Amino acid sequence: MSANRNGSSRPRVEHNGGHVRKEFEPRQRCRGRGAGMMTLSDSLLELVKKGLVEPEEAYANAVNKQELRSMLERAGVKLAAA
Repeated sequence: MSANRNGSSRPRVEHNGGHVRKEFEPRQRCRGRGAGMMTLSDSLLELVKKGLVEPEEAYANAVNKQELRSMLERAGVKLAAA
């Protein structure tokens, strides 16, 4: 992992009114996928590919609809017009 804004290789942590927020680089999410971590869109796409969920149902339940639509298109899955 490269250094973040403050020069440290650790994630930056912000304390805000009792809430803690960690700032990670986007590459960490990609490394996480290799370790078995997936986004909701990843999981929904897999369910659609396995035929367990219809594409429209997956899209309706997606948090990041634009990301899922793009993933479905790349996988060659047609999504009915919303």
